[in-house]
Amino acid sequence: MLYKQFDKVVDLIKKNKWDYRVVLQTNGTYINEMNLNKIKAFDLIHLSYDYSDSIRKRWDDNLKRAMFLKSHWIKCYLFSSIHKKNKNHIEDMVKNANDSGIPIAFNICIPMHRLTDQDLLDDKEFFQVEWLLYKLYQAWKILRYGSPLVAIRDETKKMDYAGNKWGCTAGVAACIVSFSGKVFPCPFLRIEAWNIFTQDLKDIRLKSTIFNTFRQRDKFEGKCKWCQFLSYCGWCRWRAYKSTGKLNGSDPKCYKDTFLHNNQNVWWNNVKTV
Repeated sequence: MLYKQFDKVVDLIKKNKWDYRVVLQTNGTYINEMNLNKIKAFDLIHLSYDYSDSIRKRWDDNLKRAMFLKSHWIKCYLFSSIHKKNKNHIEDMVKNANDSGIPIAFNICIPMHRLTDQDLLDDKEFFQVEWLLYKLYQAWKILRYGSPLVAIRDETKKMDYAGNKWGCTAGVAACIVSFSGKVFPCPFLRIEAWNIFTQDLKDIRLKSTIFNTFRQRDKFEGKCKWCQFLSYCGWCRWRAYKSTGKLNGSDPKCYKDTFLHNNQNVWWNNVKTV
């Protein structure tokens, strides 16, 4: 919303009807009465929602902003990326969102250039958070949590590859358009798949090598290639790229073998829910 031609973008959205949703991802700073008509142009507002001791005020503010949007019949949801500083507040975030009638969704922070091991979850924390989020999703307390855990716990999801049925939507059913027009498959994986100022978005989605790589899971390498849960998984392409240098490589965080061989793993037991 800081983009100097944001008004033109809004006008373009209002004048056109597409067969996909246009979502505004925002930290909430400019969610206010003054910008209400601009915000209404979007189909959905993705509002950052975090918790740590250092940013408690912003956490409260964005819940209020979500309530403001709801009062004006604007569809929105809260979204939080889990890291070491907020992993113990998941239940607080979910309860506040549920009590306010605001949908909430989660993912887990992945390695970025600004993040260190002090920010990221270790393996034990990662497993525990995955398990908790899955249980919250099962209880209808959070939005779709497209984790491979869904498949690993369900034998009916074990099958020969038959297209993409679950897992991360990045590059498969969603993409990111930056303020400069660059199109990315994922907000974390900033590898440009052309630019909307030089290429039609539909062409980018259908013809880009990057997007086709994300969609064609049957061409993934390593243990992903032969995995019986591939249609329902796909795991994280950014982690795969960071560890293997290939967009179609294997995700090093895959816990399928650990989970299956250890009878659902003792680390995942006794995880409480809200």
